[in-house]
Amino acid sequence: MTTVWRIRVPIGSYVPVLGLPSPHFLPQHAAMFGAGCVAWRRGWYTSLPARAGRIGLIAAAVSTATVLPASLMTAGVVSAALTALWETAFAISMIRHAGAARALPRPARFTVHIVHPLVPAGLGYALRPLEAIAIVKFAIMLVLAPPPCWGRPTWCARRRAPSGC
Repeated sequence: MTTVWRIRVPIGSYVPVLGLPSPHFLPQHAAMFGAGCVAWRRGWYTSLPARAGRIGLIAAAVSTATVLPASLMTAGVVSAALTALWETAFAISMIRHAGAARALPRPARFTVHIVHPLVPAGLGYALRPLEAIAIVKFAIMLVLAPPPCWGRPTWCARRRAPSGC
């Protein structure tokens, strides 16, 4: 589905009306959000064994070592298909590896999904005047974004005071 989407919306596209900086990820975001909702409702996160994290990390490494180089050595639709395959495999593998989400209280897990898009978008907007290469801005966001994305929802959920959060 992602490959067909990217034929119509290639990597690097921008939709000014919607303000989406990366609309080429839309099918993946929608699928992951839907899968996350189903997984949460059925309790799949809490039933994952600890070894699922190790398996996810190994799968991410294997997909990076095999599919990513193949996508870089090809061109056109084949490259786009391999890139989409790697992105999806890597994302799913890292979700399996992310055991930290299981440690959060249930209300915080949902709150993170709501807060997460707002914090990086706000930080990205705040960093616009900074004249630096993208990797420097990414490093700054990597330090600044996790505390408000994860810390506040966790604190609120543990306090059990949703009205004050």
